[in-house]
Amino acid sequence: MRKYNLEYILVTNPSALVYHVKDLCTKDELCVREVEILQNDELRIKSHILFHEICREFIAHQCHMPVTPMPDFCDSLTETLKQLLERHNDEVFSLSHETDELGNMILLDPINEIFDVLFLLCIYAPKKCTYLIANTVQNICIVDADSFRAATMKGFFTKIWAKTKTKFEGSSSDHKLLASYLIETTFLPSMLRYHISRGFSLTELIPLNFCLYIHSNDINVNEWFLCDNHFSIAKCGRAFIEHHLWTVTGNLLITASSEAIIKGRFVVSNT
Repeated sequence: MRKYNLEYILVTNPSALVYHVKDLCTKDELCVREVEILQNDELRIKSHILFHEICREFIAHQCHMPVTPMPDFCDSLTETLKQLLERHNDEVFSLSHETDELGNMILLDPINEIFDVLFLLCIYAPKKCTYLIANTVQNICIVDADSFRAATMKGFFTKIWAKTKTKFEGSSSDHKLLASYLIETTFLPSMLRYHISRGFSLTELIPLNFCLYIHSNDINVNEWFLCDNHFSIAKCGRAFIEHHLWTVTGNLLITASSEAIIKGRFVVSNT
């Protein structure tokens, strides 16, 4: 089975969640469900989930894995962000409190804190997901780290390698879950890089929705993934990102898109 998942993330709090599932369509080859998650009788998350049978491909994928250095030749995301923030705090720009806080939050825990910001743990079993993430996905490398550190852009994209730090023995669903989380975490470093490279300091980031399509059930987070993101920011701070998750051999595993509100302010040069 393959899955398409659309989520509208509004707000969260510690209260209990109530799930309402509605059958929108059921046929021999597919089914569609609408899931509403309520909290204190208010709608918090609305999702559409589609399952359909695997069939012969009628058209080839209209995208190809970008040519990039292998992860062994790339710098870690943590070290890259650390050097970026140090450079712009000391030499070029006076970053806003919000941007500095965001960058340092990522440095303290590059995985767990990013997921907290994106409010994704409320969708699944929080304790299980927190354990999975804390004990698996940690090796993250960024392609073209030099331009990232210098806050320069070579097109509107970011490419990031990632895999588990120790062998993960979870189920197939757990592997898919971690791979999906990995895709959404790449949103933050992409936006941080975009703003600093243009003289803006990030002041607000509000995720609006996330659309995901799983192309293959053969997902193994113990192997290196490449997540390449192409993004744009429209008027009034509306941001859109297209994500592709690839294996080292160039097989497309997941396609996704994100939408968020991104706001910043001009910063004053120190030089």
